[in-house]
Amino acid sequence: MVHVLMKHLADRGEYAICSVIAQRFKETNIWRPEHYHLLLRAYSRSPDPDIETAFALLNEMKAVCQPQIMTHNSILHIFSRKRMAKEAFEYRNKLIQEGVMLDRATYNILLNVAVEVSLNK
Repeated sequence: MVHVLMKHLADRGEYAICSVIAQRFKETNIWRPEHYHLLLRAYSRSPDPDIETAFALLNEMKAVCQPQIMTHNSILHIFSRKRMAKEAFEYRNKLIQEGVMLDRATYNILLNVAVEVSLNK
């Protein structure tokens, strides 16, 4: 039930509500590693995410489990929203060096940020 609720809220960018749910359930057997991904996804879709908070959430997740590419895509999504193309591509390079397999969504995000930045020069 928590997963379904978190997924719905994450898709809508309802980070504040997801954060309250996380605080309530992190110390229980209900909380799962995939909930960290949903929390970060909600944050990446919230009205004004900042990259520092996103990395803090990512580091909290790394203390418990290994992030998947969809989690890293949430970080890239924030870079894209902030039109931080250089940082997005540096993060991509870091993922490649760490052996993370990129997916179609990764390349779509990177293409989007590259186009956005080049069009707005």
